[in-house]
This record gives sequence, C-alpha cells and structure tokens, in this order.
Amino acid sequence: MLNPEEKPKEAAAQIARLQVDYASSMRAVYKKFGENPHVAAFFAEQLMNRKPWELWVPDQKTGDIPTFTLEARDVLERSLKDYPNHPGLCHLYCIRRLYVHRHHHHHLQPQFLVLQEQLTISLVWQIPLST
Repeated sequence: MLNPEEKPKEAAAQIARLQVDYASSMRAVYKKFGENPHVAAFFAEQLMNRKPWELWVPDQKTGDIPTFTLEARDVLERSLKDYPNHPGLCHLYCIRRLYVHRHHHHHLQPQFLVLQEQLTISLVWQIPLST
C-alpha cells in the first residue's frame, strides 16, 4: 500500500482501484449466495464505500446518479423484503437514505444519525422508538 502522506494522489488512485476490485469480487459472491442476508449486506456496503459521502451526487458529465448507488439500493431493498430485521441491512438502508438528505439538510445530520440508530434498534429488538 502506498503511503497517502508521501504520495496522496497515487494512494487515492490505488484505494479507488481496490474498492472497484473488491466490489467486483463481492458481486460474484452475491450472485452465488445472494439469498444470504450477510452476503447482501457486505456487498451493499462495499458498493456504498465507493463514494460514501457522495452516493447521490450526480456524475458531472452525464448528470446520472452513480450506478453503484442504484445497485446498492436494489440489493438492500430486495434483501430487506426477506430479512426486514437484519441489523446490517437496516443500518445500511438508513445510511443510504440519510445521504440522500445530506446535501440538503446539513444541520439535521446528527438528528438523522440518532434516528437511524433508533430505527435499527427498534427493528432488530422489536423495541418501540422513543419519542
């Protein structure tokens, strides 16, 4: 691994390549074992890690939402139908929803994070949300 302090641009490019390679590898695992909610969660998470704070930022050239964002959404929504209480899937789905609002509601982000954790706890442990 390149040292980002010594070669920041090269290290960033290396990490981007590794992210793409890992997502491709996880896609193959997901195709074979996609019914497993843990595999679905790891695959969706890796797709989201490609640009974690820019999931819904359109491509500057095309104006399109990144395909990996849409793929992560589809994986999560498909898996949540069968496993609505899976903590990893719930957590990632809440994060995905949070980042939709991030660019429009900067001042609300801490409240969204609290809600996300409360929702995950509520779904997994069947505990009502606190008001």
